[in-house]
Amino acid sequence: MGAGRGGQVRAAGAAGRKRLFFLLVCAAFAAGVVAAVLLGRGAGPQDPLSADPDMRRGKEALDADRVHEALTAFESARLHNPGRPEPLLAIARTLLTVAQARSALDAAQQACAAAPENAECHLVRGQAIEATGDRDGATAAYTHARTLDPRSPEPSYRLGRLAEARHQTEPAMRYYREALAADPGHAPAAHHLSTQLMASGAFEEAEQLLVAALRRAPGDTALRLNLAHALLKRGDAAAALREFRAVLPHVPGRAEPRYHLGCALVALGRDDEALAAFNEALALDRHLHYAWYALAQLMSRRGETRQAQEALARFSEARDLAARIRTLEQQAANEPRNAGVLLDLGEAQLARGRPVDAFRTLSRVRELDPGNRRGAALWQRTREALEKQPATPED
Repeated sequence: MGAGRGGQVRAAGAAGRKRLFFLLVCAAFAAGVVAAVLLGRGAGPQDPLSADPDMRRGKEALDADRVHEALTAFESARLHNPGRPEPLLAIARTLLTVAQARSALDAAQQACAAAPENAECHLVRGQAIEATGDRDGATAAYTHARTLDPRSPEPSYRLGRLAEARHQTEPAMRYYREALAADPGHAPAAHHLSTQLMASGAFEEAEQLLVAALRRAPGDTALRLNLAHALLKRGDAAAALREFRAVLPHVPGRAEPRYHLGCALVALGRDDEALAAFNEALALDRHLHYAWYALAQLMSRRGETRQAQEALARFSEARDLAARIRTLEQQAANEPRNAGVLLDLGEAQLARGRPVDAFRTLSRVRELDPGNRRGAALWQRTREALEKQPATPED
């Protein structure tokens, strides 16, 4: 088993086809604590147990979201192959899909003990450590994996994500460039490097990077969205509009691309279409504060003062909530075992309409303080929200 591109995450389904958990991977990893699961390409050699019947059965079960069955199969493979790291890595990855970070870490540490020179073992151990909130420990594990296998892009990519989560722009960009030097086709590294380039104002460099990356991965939605955004930032609204129009059918549940589409339409003087795009974005995410601001500006320009004032009020509320989440995320990064901070963060994420993020955060609370009543109540609300939330394409 290898680590999968860009930390793609599989969701676990409950009995009777009832979806209780829905987890993303991706990147977005914009906050610093993500339990990403790698399946496919990554550090280390090809899985020598790929023909093992238990491993094959476990992979098939995991593909079908039958997590318990997958774990049973991987455990059987472990018993039949003592001393081999592959079943332990499969167990660790599967546990990460359901936010069982501590148990995943136990399995990953056993894999490292079985194969201490295997870079993939340390990579997965880093993922599990990161999922517990220990960024320093994850950094050490990823760095060791990078030392063991400098040809793999994945450790450098994950170090970049950690640096980005700490708002360390230059180190993050350096790690992403390392990942792309190891594998020019590593789409997640290209995506995140281009995002950092745009944030620093290097729009043309970001565009060039994305065009080159899309030649290798023409169907990558995240890359194409970033290209559209880069074109918009560079001032080519017409080209950006074409890109957004092409990619929107592939991201039906995403609000931000529709907001950016509206910005392109505003730049082209097509206000009526922009208004529809902003409203569509806000219908998908009522807390998208910059969409409220853009709507307020558009309404004010059209002379619709009352609607503009209402939109500005909603903008202020949504902006304050976003700022509170950012503050709590930083506190949680500095105090990863502070259950009170994690509870506040999980509650704010739930209020923001991000039950997947809340699920990850509150999973850590359950490990730190299983009997916490407030945590139990928030956990139940999160599960209910996850059941109602439709699946959306990954970033």
